This record gives sequence, C-alpha cells and structure tokens, in this order.
Amino acid sequence: MGKWRSSCVSLIWPTLLAISTLPVIAPAHEVDTGSNACAPCHSQGKSQPYTSMGQSLETVENCKVLIDHPVLTATVGRYSYRIERNGNRSDYSVTDGAETITAPVRWAMGASFSIGQTYILEKGGELYESRVSYFRELNGLGPTLGSGGSVPANLNEAMGRLMSLEDKLSCFGCHSTDATSGTQLTLEKLKPGVQCSHCHEGSVSHLAAMLLTGEEAASEIPKSLASGLAAEQTSNFCGQCHRTWAEIAMETCGFNPIASPAASVTTRTIRASVVWPVTTLTSNW
Repeated sequence: MGKWRSSCVSLIWPTLLAISTLPVIAPAHEVDTGSNACAPCHSQGKSQPYTSMGQSLETVENCKVLIDHPVLTATVGRYSYRIERNGNRSDYSVTDGAETITAPVRWAMGASFSIGQTYILEKGGELYESRVSYFRELNGLGPTLGSGGSVPANLNEAMGRLMSLEDKLSCFGCHSTDATSGTQLTLEKLKPGVQCSHCHEGSVSHLAAMLLTGEEAASEIPKSLASGLAAEQTSNFCGQCHRTWAEIAMETCGFNPIASPAASVTTRTIRASVVWPVTTLTSNW
C-alpha cells in the first residue's frame, strides 16, 4: 500500500506544482468580445458559436431539448419527475405521490446536441442542480451524474442539490462568459456559452483598437491564455473546466474522484486553491 501511494504521489505532485503557474481565465469585461464581434475578421468566430463549447449553456427560452420535448418524465426510486413546457419557460416538478414541488428551470448546462444536459432550478431565491438530467442516448430523463449513490431524505432533496457559491462560480464560470468576476457571481452580465474572450487574453483592447484603426490593432492581437505553455500546463489550463492530467493519473492509480465522495472533496480543495475561480467541481450529492 505504501508503494502504491508513493507511486501516485510521484506522478501527481509535479503536475500539481505546475498548476500553480497557470494563468486564470480572463475575467468579465464591459466590451462585447463575443464570437459575433470576432467573426468579421476571424473565420473561427463564425463557427465557434455552434460548437459544444459555444453552446455549453443554453437559456431556457432557447433550449432546443426543452422546446422539442414539451413534456419529459421519469421515475427514480419513489419519486416521479416531470419537466413541462409552458410558452417560453419550462417547469420542473417532483412528487412522492402525496406532495409535489415545482420550480422553474432557469438555465440548461450542456448543449442540446451534446451527450446530456443538466438543469439549474430556482426556488426560494436559491439555485439548485436538478437531480435528473436529459440524456441524448435515452432521449429522456435519467439520474444526474453523481447522484446515483445517494437517497434523498425529503422531497426538497429529491428535487435537486442546493448549489453553494463555489458550485455557482464553477458551473457558470465554465459554461458561460462574464457570469463571474473574481469570487463574485455576476449573472446579470451572463453571456450563454464559452465565447472567444473566455480563453483569449487581450480581446477587449484588440477590439477597441480595431474600432479606431486596423493599423493600431496590430500590437493588440489577443493570444490564447494557453499559448506558450508546455503540454502538461496546457492540459491543466484546459483542465480548469475539463479533466486534468493529474485527475487522470489519480484514476489510473485507482483513485477515482468521481466515484469517491471523499475524493471529490479532495479534488475540489486542490483545484479551487490553485485556479480559483474557474474550476471543475464534482457534484457532492
């Protein structure tokens, strides 16, 4: 067992040290640096909005899954779930047969054409992660990843998981643009999906210079925050919202942060301390 732990640590520790040198993803800006602003000069700006990153968060009004499926139902354990379309909104409800809780869906995390989509609910001024999600392979609802090993203690827990500030910063920071500023949640500025400025430093000054004169913009070309990084550092930069090399190494050693609740907390602590505020959090149900 001692050798196993030593091997894991020797694999992971250099990467954890490298993470501390990574830049933090660009903060929110007042200037519009969305893909539409970049498209006139950059061909990638034309296709980026249609990628899974560009649509990693959908508003309930424009969510294709919810529009195309006006009624979605599922039964998990003793609880029955229903998501019903009403005009431009969708209502999420759960019942145990005796009582029912209903909450509006505010956002959909994940593109409608992706593998799955989880919903952010609002109730009593708080945000909740839905306990059931849409899965393309099922063409319907199923338990949200991470919730399978827990049993709700009451109807409120059956509805979804109460999101902490850390959860909100992580989810909205990775699925949208300008929704966070440091440790503050700025949902009033939220732009759906990961837009160009999310990963390209200097977009604001570049666009401002382009508005004045194209010549002055030559020295203000934005660069990806990942440019110039070594392979492992690039992996860890992208790992702020995706899995890092360190996490994959831990799983290879038999340490699975998704399967182990205790491991999830460890991973949460390590990552949040070095790449705050944009991190990937494993849901702790």
